[in-house]
Amino acid sequence: MKFDQIETPDELKLYLDSPFVYKSTVKCFYHYTTLDSLAEIIHGSSLKFSSLATMNDILEENVFGKYCNEKFFCLMVSKTENFGMWAMYGGLTKTKEEIDRNPKAINVKICFPASTLKKLCEQGVRAHLVAYADFAGAYKDSETEDANKGYLYRCGAKKTSQFFNCDKEQFAGYLKDWAWQYESELRLCLKKENPNDNKPSIKSFAPDFLKDLKVVPSPLISKEECEIKFSEVLKQKDYELGIDINNLFVVNDYYGRVRPKDLEILKKEIVF
Repeated sequence: MKFDQIETPDELKLYLDSPFVYKSTVKCFYHYTTLDSLAEIIHGSSLKFSSLATMNDILEENVFGKYCNEKFFCLMVSKTENFGMWAMYGGLTKTKEEIDRNPKAINVKICFPASTLKKLCEQGVRAHLVAYADFAGAYKDSETEDANKGYLYRCGAKKTSQFFNCDKEQFAGYLKDWAWQYESELRLCLKKENPNDNKPSIKSFAPDFLKDLKVVPSPLISKEECEIKFSEVLKQKDYELGIDINNLFVVNDYYGRVRPKDLEILKKEIVF
């Protein structure tokens, strides 16, 4: 089934719940973060899961958040470079002075092979895709509304659109506002032990999930400089990692090719 062939809420849910079926040609999924968070992931062989209440989509926080019993670790599904993601989550607008002053805040893109994500899903988490929608009246939530009656959602794919009256509890975590469509998101999901717990949760995994990870530095910094800065971060944290840093980082093909005027254009385009 192709996304633009979906006609019912059940078909939409089936599609989103089958990421490794419908995205079988995607070999790698990406997470944008900082060197500080990268050190925590590798040192603890763990990932940090966040609740919808802390997400940057107002719709998720205010409308879907109270119906969601899971926390999420977010990744991007794409075969090409995404400068929107670098601008929003990858520190592409940071200055050289900021990078030199705070190595922990240097941004990177972690590449998770699909095979690695499948292994993680065998250790207590599940994965699903996200659909992006225009929400008719979604910001007009009311206390008297039946919790099981959703709004009318239009989920678009290319030139086609579908309309659904979705169950907000069923689709919490699955639907985001259309403005975020550039994220092309896949989420790893961890069930909440307490429905009212909105604090981040750390989940550890078998350490072998780290062996196939690769890390791409921000286009603002070279591979060699990023390795040096990461060593500084590890020293500050007093962490010793059982991996070869030289084999962890790979060259960003766009290093040195992003001009200041390109960043100004990105700043203007990434507005919500």
